[in-house]
Amino acid sequence: MLTGTVLLILWLGGPFYRPICAPGQHGVVTQFIANDGHLYTASGKLNPGGSGFEATGRGGALLFGPYASLPPGRYRVTWYGEVQSPSAPRFDIVSAPGARTLAQAEVALPGPSGSAGGHPAALHSLTFATTTPVEGVETRVLVRENDRLVVSKVRLEAESCN
Repeated sequence: MLTGTVLLILWLGGPFYRPICAPGQHGVVTQFIANDGHLYTASGKLNPGGSGFEATGRGGALLFGPYASLPPGRYRVTWYGEVQSPSAPRFDIVSAPGARTLAQAEVALPGPSGSAGGHPAALHSLTFATTTPVEGVETRVLVRENDRLVVSKVRLEAESCN
């Protein structure tokens, strides 16, 4: 049960969604790193060194977040990491949390694939457009029990904000 103090803090704080771009901006890029406090895991663990969320053999949300606010526009999301063995995760972008799907794809990732020059490799990209403002936008990587991968960052590019 929420206490009066917690409810007051929530009411005063308003929505805790991070705005990504303002109308009229183009080419705005925001990156979220696994240990920056904007991304979370329900079925994985933060790997040693905190560089990514690692699948642990449990199905579910390996990565979710950042809960962003987006004005109407066109966007591209790219997930980065490494594949430890062949995996078939589902990548999706949802809002209101999880009530509206903006884009999704189940992808067969051959493995293993590592980082190039110490930088994580792109795992997958999705684009989507919205004609109305959306709140609580989260990117997710949903894994099955036998998927083995690490997701280290999410790149959100506002190709255009209207």
